[in-house]
Amino acid sequence: METERFFTDLASRLETARRVNLKRYRDFFTVLAPRLEAARGLDIELDRQLARRFNVFKYLKTDELGLSAILADLLNPRGPHGQGTFFLQRFVKILGKLPFRPNLSASRISDPVVEMATAENGRFDIYLQIDDGAAPYCLAIENKPYARDQKNQVKKYLEYLSCQYGKRFVLIYLSPKGEGPRNRSLPTKELGKWSGKFAILPYLKAHIEEDGKTEGEREDGFEEFRLPYSLADWFKECRRDCDVDRLRWFLRDAEAFCQRQFGGQTMTNDCDTKLATDFVLSEPEKNLEIAYTVYKSWPAVRERICTKFSDNIRSHVKDKISELQDDIQVEATYGGKSSIKFRLWLYRRSWTQYEVGNPDWPERIAVRLEVGDAPKSRYFGIVSPLPLEKITKGDTKRSEDFKAELRKSLGSGKQDSKWLWWNYVEHPRYGDWESRILGLYRETEKGNGKVMKYYVDLVVKTAKKVMQIISDFDRENA
Repeated sequence: METERFFTDLASRLETARRVNLKRYRDFFTVLAPRLEAARGLDIELDRQLARRFNVFKYLKTDELGLSAILADLLNPRGPHGQGTFFLQRFVKILGKLPFRPNLSASRISDPVVEMATAENGRFDIYLQIDDGAAPYCLAIENKPYARDQKNQVKKYLEYLSCQYGKRFVLIYLSPKGEGPRNRSLPTKELGKWSGKFAILPYLKAHIEEDGKTEGEREDGFEEFRLPYSLADWFKECRRDCDVDRLRWFLRDAEAFCQRQFGGQTMTNDCDTKLATDFVLSEPEKNLEIAYTVYKSWPAVRERICTKFSDNIRSHVKDKISELQDDIQVEATYGGKSSIKFRLWLYRRSWTQYEVGNPDWPERIAVRLEVGDAPKSRYFGIVSPLPLEKITKGDTKRSEDFKAELRKSLGSGKQDSKWLWWNYVEHPRYGDWESRILGLYRETEKGNGKVMKYYVDLVVKTAKKVMQIISDFDRENA
């Protein structure tokens, strides 16, 4: 009886505490919400007067090639900016101590080459040579804002530079937040011999997590090679020291682009953030605990909304290809520890199944969609569970004919060993799900909306173009 009374009393007290806490949370948001609304009105007026969100980079081609062209122009002493070695001097400065300090006289520097070809069909994104007397010096940049490394890609680039320049070179790996190359591109066990000749420069320094590490420093072995500065820092320093108004505005936009594109969009703006900060700290004893609880609950909130949104995409895709309903399989997952959060694949159950041993990878040739956290870590296309040569038992012609058929049907795109054809999810506003959580929630509640329709149409249009091509190929190799 005493035990029963104890647990009954405990349950009653817990329920009372839950109701008290719930009221505190409601009161917190009831007071904060109208203040945020007022702040947004002020933000609109500031935009009207100052055009703060206007940025020239919204109208430029900011894919890998476009960004490389901008950087190469700035680093060129004879570039249209007219500032000589101004930008190059400051770029070399952020690299810190190099094994060799090149002479940066403009007459000794060749024009930077974008997409410079190597002997092994590789291409340096930016390749700049400095003629420093008896032996030249090379500054090369591998620009990886969005794309993934190919097998041995960075390793081959370093070996090429070493063969051409000995020790007189540095290869800069330019990644979103300081991520290093994949092990398949540059094995970590070989890093030691590239000390002083390889460096990682982020577009934007990553947010420092609770364990004191940034997103780009997750036990990847590249700590020694990661520079303490970012490309955004370079733009900022150049802007501060530049005397030309037109260039200062461009550099300000470039810095803002790095922050927006690689820092992650949010649902809030600066006025929102400042007001919420001031509100929480106005009564810290009352508000800090609630604010921290809300902060800790955000990943679970995001996960629940995005999971439901993902389920709706899968359901709509399945409904849209009703003519294949009896034979079609559409699978989708959301979550996980990798940078890719949403995966969807579509295939016919009658297609040949292969053993791959990876739950995140389809066991049949399939239409595939991936949406990740990083900018443009969003792909769609056709994937194969095995290299085509294994499926065709070494028939290279049949493999190449199949890939050619896919290209013909889907248009220009990229190909590798597993992605038989792929391309980026190009829509700039629909790629970052976290910044659109409220919109995704509303679309999930309605069951439809612009973002959902965009992804559904992307998959369905791709599938309808290639289903028969894949069926024919599968039948030939059965």
